[in-house]
Amino acid sequence: MVTVIVLLILAGVSLNAIIGENGIITKAIVAKEMSDFSSTIEELEIMMAEFNLGEQTGSSALKEFMNKKIEEGKITSYRTKRNSETNTIQCIIEKNGYFFYAVQDGDYWKVMTQEQYAESGEGLNVQVFTEKNVSENKTFELGDSSKETEVVFYDKVEGELNFEIKEGIVNIYIYDDMKLTNNGMNRSAIDIYPGAKLNLYLEEGAEMTVDSGYGKRGETAEKLGAKGGPRRICRSTCTMGRL
Repeated sequence: MVTVIVLLILAGVSLNAIIGENGIITKAIVAKEMSDFSSTIEELEIMMAEFNLGEQTGSSALKEFMNKKIEEGKITSYRTKRNSETNTIQCIIEKNGYFFYAVQDGDYWKVMTQEQYAESGEGLNVQVFTEKNVSENKTFELGDSSKETEVVFYDKVEGELNFEIKEGIVNIYIYDDMKLTNNGMNRSAIDIYPGAKLNLYLEEGAEMTVDSGYGKRGETAEKLGAKGGPRRICRSTCTMGRL
């Protein structure tokens, strides 16, 4: 009996060493993910070096180049946006399930991870969301008093979702249609707390539909022109209110 117990204990220890949190399999998976991530960065750096060696490096040339790379299977997709402060174009690239930034530095472009991009923006808080990683009935609590928050909705998003802009400056970029459905729920679609500021950017072709659970009774943000209930909005800036 004692032998059996000892064998079971040893078996448990062995299984934990293999499939546990710090087990061999877990470490192998993490190592592969890190290797894939590094390889993806290297491939994108080579790709952007090719673009930098071209005769034209402007936004039109960039879009043409990126579309070609999609056709060649080099990247999955991309989105572009203009930085209003620096008047430069930034590009978000999707490849192998990861998202990277291609940032214009003079006449040249360089590839950055999300972390590197955040650090380059003097401590930005950067988040990228897709249809796949946005769950139903989700509340986005956004804002940081010590640094700006940049949130990117990369593709179409729809569901029982709402934004709570807690503090600081929050910049939200929407690249595809978004529908916030809160009908019948005791909450608004967008709440901006006192002292917080929301800059909402709808990129070309995107449309945002906001359906507040408060109907027409809610106190809304006048700068958004909101009345409560279903509402379509475009690029806006708001400092306080409920939508």
